Amino acid sequence: MVIPSSEQILEFMKKESRPYEFEYVSEMQPLRISIERKTIYVNRKVLIYSIKNLVKHGLDWKEVMRYNILHEKSHEIFYKWNLKWNVPAVDYDWLTSFLIDVVIDKVHLKNHHEYQKWISLDYR
Repeated sequence: MVIPSSEQILEFMKKESRPYEFEYVSEMQPLRISIERKTIYVNRKVLIYSIKNLVKHGLDWKEVMRYNILHEKSHEIFYKWNLKWNVPAVDYDWLTSFLIDVVIDKVHLKNHHEYQKWISLDYR
């Protein structure tokens, strides 16, 4: 598989992020979501490095990024939990975010067989 251009990556990320906006940020952030702003964001260098690494290992970067975006979008469903807990992620060393990630991966998307297959590979 060929490494995509920056323009191809941006176009793909914008399309797959809908109905959210997609943007690059200057902070060294992995793929994240802001429910309040309806935005999925990532540091451009981090994203390009990740995609190059996926291609290098023979993985379909589009499929992997689709599942990453699906996971991020799923955070909206559990956003009310964060509000109810009223606990900033950093106060407990990101424990609340980790717990929600587990719920998304193992409960919310448990019947999405392609996602489960991908997530088992992603934990490598």
